[in-house]
Formats: sequence, C-alpha cells, structure tokens
Amino acid sequence: MERWVSSNFDSSQISHKMKKAIVLGAGITGLYIADQLAKSGYNVTVIEKTKKVGGMASSFNYKDFTLDYGPHKFYTYLPGIYEEFMKIVGEGNYLIVKKKNSIRLLGKYFNFPVKLSELLLNINPIISFKIGLDFFRSFFKKMKIKSYEDYFVKGFGRTGYSIIFKGFAEKVWGINPKNLSEELARRRSPASNIFDVLKTILIKNKKDVSAEYFYYPKHGYGVICDNLANSIIKNKGKILLETFPTKINVKNNKVVSVEVSKSKKKKISCDVLVSSLSINEMPLLLNPNIPNDVAESFKELKFRSLIICYVFLKKEKALKDNWLFFPEKEFCFNRVAEQKSFSSFTAPAEKTVLTAEITCNYNDNIYNAHEEKLKELVLKDLEKAGLIKKEEVYDFFIRKAGRVYPVYSMEYKKNLNKVLGYLDNIGNIYTVGRLGLFNYNNADHCIDMAMVTSDIIIKGKSLEEWRKARNYFDSYKIVD
Repeated sequence: MERWVSSNFDSSQISHKMKKAIVLGAGITGLYIADQLAKSGYNVTVIEKTKKVGGMASSFNYKDFTLDYGPHKFYTYLPGIYEEFMKIVGEGNYLIVKKKNSIRLLGKYFNFPVKLSELLLNINPIISFKIGLDFFRSFFKKMKIKSYEDYFVKGFGRTGYSIIFKGFAEKVWGINPKNLSEELARRRSPASNIFDVLKTILIKNKKDVSAEYFYYPKHGYGVICDNLANSIIKNKGKILLETFPTKINVKNNKVVSVEVSKSKKKKISCDVLVSSLSINEMPLLLNPNIPNDVAESFKELKFRSLIICYVFLKKEKALKDNWLFFPEKEFCFNRVAEQKSFSSFTAPAEKTVLTAEITCNYNDNIYNAHEEKLKELVLKDLEKAGLIKKEEVYDFFIRKAGRVYPVYSMEYKKNLNKVLGYLDNIGNIYTVGRLGLFNYNNADHCIDMAMVTSDIIIKGKSLEEWRKARNYFDSYKIVD
C-alpha cells in the first residue's frame, strides 16, 4: 500500500515562518497536523469548541477515577504508526495489554472475532447445520454485492448473517442493513467470509484480522491529545478552547480568514485551513454560501449519536473481557467495557467502572431520555446479561456525543464526492478525520491520515496528490 509521508519534518530545510494555519477541531487528527505544522515553522492556531482537547479521544477525572469516552485501544498494522504513538505518549508511559473480548449470541458468550468451531459446537445442532448449509448455498451462488447485507450473506450465509451481523448493524447504524453500503461491511469487518475466519485459527499471525495485544496509555487515552497539545504550545502554536468558528471567508477560491466567537468576536487570517469538523457542519460556515445542490448532498451525510453510561461498582473487577458486544435487540446497549482491564492506573484498587454504550439518533427519545430512566434500563440489562448485581452499583452518570458513527447509506459516496468536489475548488482547505472526511476510522488511522495530510501541506503538493491521499484513506480497515 503506497504512502506519501515521512513523519520527521526538518524546519531548517523548509521554512514556513510567515505562513498562518488554522486548525478547526482538537481531536487526534487536528492536533497531530497542528503539531507538525508548528514544528515546521507555521504560525498555528487551533480552534476548539469544548473546554478540553481530544474530543472522543480525551479523558476526564471523576472522583478517584480517570475515565475515557468508552473503550479505546491502540492497535495498528500501518507502518511507522506504533513508533509515532510511543513518541507521543513517551517511553514507559504505556502498557501492552493482552486483548480479550467476546460477543453474546443466542444467550451465550463467544470469543470475538467469532471462532466458527466454537459457535457451531455451542449452539443448537439444527442452527449449526443451517449455518453451514446456507453458507455453501450463498458462497457458490452468483450475487451482486451492493449492500452490507449482501456482503455478509455471501460470506456467511443468511443464517450466519442474521445471527452475527444483522442485529449489530441495526443497533449501531439505525437502519435496515439492506440500505447500508457494502463498503461499511468491508471496513468494519476484516473477515469477509467463513474461510477468512478459519484462516485466523490456522494462521496465528494474521494480525490484520484481530489484535492479540494492544497498547494503552497508563493514565488514560487522553494522554495522546494532551501531549500533542503541549507540543503545539511548546512550538509557539495557540489553542483557543471554548471558541466557536462562525464564518470561513473565501476570496478568489482561497480561505483568507476565519471568524470566531468566545466572549467577543474575532477574525483570524490564514494561508491554510484544516478542518476536522463534521462534513455536514463545516460547509455551513463558508462565506460565500455553498450552492444549494451541494448543501443538499452534505445534509444527506448522517451520523449516529452515542450515549455512554458509566456504572460504578463496589468490587475490584467485573469482567473477564476488556469489552463485550451485544448485537441482540433484547439489550439496550451494543457494547460494554471495563477500562480497568486496560489500565489499573485509572481506577482505585477496590472499585471499578463499566461503560455501556447506547447508539441512537441525535435528539430522539433515547438521546433525550432522563438519566434516571437510562440508569434503570441499563442496570436491568446488565443484570440480565449476568455482568452485575444491582446492589454492587454505587454511582451512575452519562455522557452524550452528537456525531460519532458515519452512516454509510447506499447513496453516501455520491453525496460525499459532491461535497469534496466543491471543497477541492477552494485551494487551501483540507477536511480530515472521522467527522471531516466521513471516514470510519480509529486512532491509528487518525495519526496516519494526519501524517499524510501534514506532508502534503508542508511540501505544497498538488490537488491530485490530495485526492490520491483521500483514496488511500478509504482503504483503512477497523481491526478488533
């Protein structure tokens, strides 16, 4: 796989001291780009709407805990990215964790990724026979693969698809999998069929299918972004927190300034604009306004929201796993994790906390549900799953995120390309990250994306190179 980047920029060779860069959004991608630009001599300003850098990859303190926004691991098969992670976090400040995660299916827990032999031996023999029969029917049948459903029916048979993949897709993305693009299936699951699953059993070093170990910062995932922010400031960059971009001024097909608001309005001039704001948020800020047909396209790019429920327990440990998946509709959450299994440094010895994640649509009934109602629902389902006893629970609260999971509808690519095509006419704007490029990715991909983008900006590479890079970003796969 071709890449275009070296992560080490020598500011003595390339001088950008007169150039100004604005970065919208202080997640991993935006901060890494800002750091590289600052190191190369750019005058960098990062604009962040919240009180803290990091976005979903930040950590926060609550009583005697350091908490993340759900489970975050660092694993990669991309060259050079582990080295970047270690450089950012610092020697001796990370742990290497043996991964253990499971999935609940048909009332039982199975290792994840699912081992076919384990599944077939531990469920009703009639269902096992049907999975095998359906698989061979589907695998040797000519099918046009268009949807998420097509992809997994072809690879696992209709029964296997219905048991393992269908419910999870409906819970996470909120629509019928027939209406989800097959690209989501390819990115989200590295095993495309039963034979791929068998390879994971026979070929132990098949690292691009499942991570046997992962890396994790000792004192919470937010250390990554905190250290990047410190480096930006050390290199004379500025980070403006609780500051809202209100207008992006474009003149002669170039961004010339960004207007921001905190206690008072301010206009900041720039030579380069990097945006990690969501693809259906940032274009609304453009002045002159974006054409109506382009606006209709970015409005069709939808995200699913997330509610993270923190359940505090009076016990040393609660799970045998780092996290568990719950695709079945009988449970309100789709994943449960125990951060203490990532790092014991984030929790007191005699207590632990579980995070139960509920996906929903922004401002729907679940998103707007009262915390007490969610608590009752989550505790009931955790107890039903055999993970807790209610008397062990001593505290509970929730955190919400409005845009988390890109929904890859059947028409998403056409709409995304229309928006990106319009933005390409603005010569000095780069939209990046999970939200900015509608790119389903993890932290390792964010760093890789930032490395490539930084290289393109600093070396003044062409629009063609930027388009080539975006095609490369589309090759990322999520590895559990």
